[in-house]
Amino acid sequence: GGDIAKPLPKLEYLVPRLGLVAGGGAPHMFAGYGFSGKTLALQVMLLCLAAGRNVWGAFDGPANPVRVAHVDAEQGEALTFLRYQRAALGHGIDLEQDCGDRLGVFVMPKLPDGSRLQLCSAHKPLWRDIMAGSAILVVDSLAALSGAVDENSREQRAGLDLLGELSEDTKCRPLVVHHATKPPNHAMGGDRAARYSIRGSGAIYDALDGAYVFSGEKGESVKVEHVKARSHGEPTADFALGFADVERSGDAKAGVTCTVTG
Repeated sequence: GGDIAKPLPKLEYLVPRLGLVAGGGAPHMFAGYGFSGKTLALQVMLLCLAAGRNVWGAFDGPANPVRVAHVDAEQGEALTFLRYQRAALGHGIDLEQDCGDRLGVFVMPKLPDGSRLQLCSAHKPLWRDIMAGSAILVVDSLAALSGAVDENSREQRAGLDLLGELSEDTKCRPLVVHHATKPPNHAMGGDRAARYSIRGSGAIYDALDGAYVFSGEKGESVKVEHVKARSHGEPTADFALGFADVERSGDAKAGVTCTVTG
């Protein structure tokens, strides 16, 4: 009883205005359907946090640059690195000088026996190694790293709980990328519609500390809704993200930006 009654420290945040809680705890999820820009937006977030810049040109991060990590099981090395190069150019970040070893990218990592990394207890040591020393880990994506587990099965929660347990040990907060469906226009409105657009078993939503849903058509601004805020206590206001190509030396798509537009 005495230990429980001790004063607790204030919450720490990766991005306070987003309600994005830092430190050990359950995963945050960024869900969206195709062309909603969720992966690119998170790559820009990682660049900004590693370089000590405002996230998406609008939101303050920690006082000092932090070490970040990204496990990619979706895009492959060529596309993942190209997007980092384009985003760094667009946001005026030098990958070597501004980020250095604070940005760790693990593309389709494998175990010593050659098997692909999965969200399962047998692969827990490698996940711990990846998370150790970082403030944030982007896991892209839940479906790609869940092996044969059906997304509609309650067993999907096991992988998220594994990340949460390791987060408590390492103090690295996981940000999990997941897919969503388009909510019907005539269905439930507001945050409720966005929450129920997250694909799969309701156990996925239950396992999260925070959840953000991206929605928008290709070429348009993307609406971001904060639909769950277990630790933060209250969802933050909706906002919009815009993506724009940046020209360099005659190449119209040399760089790309992701910024808050409203």
